[in-house]
Amino acid sequence: MALHCPATLLVGTPEAVARVDEPGLVDGYGPYAGATVDIVAELQALADLHRGERVLVPVDEAGFGTVAERVGRGVRAPTGDVLRIDVGDDGWVLVSRSLG
Repeated sequence: MALHCPATLLVGTPEAVARVDEPGLVDGYGPYAGATVDIVAELQALADLHRGERVLVPVDEAGFGTVAERVGRGVRAPTGDVLRIDVGDDGWVLVSRSLG
């Protein structure tokens, strides 16, 4: 784990993240229900645990809308998208608008 490197989170609905085929992904989290948890806090905690790694994170549609809004995509982001987000000490950066 590289403490000063950002974690890269690949966030999408369970159906969308199931299509992601990349070697070296950390898997096994979620799916998170955005209506029942603070999805931003959960993702920040995941990022803190996985600095320097890429983590596949399924979230429900409400959670995806919250994450999309947080990174400036707005709630109109298609739920078929998978957002690639770097989360580090200096905040969140949308790396790729969509992997879908």
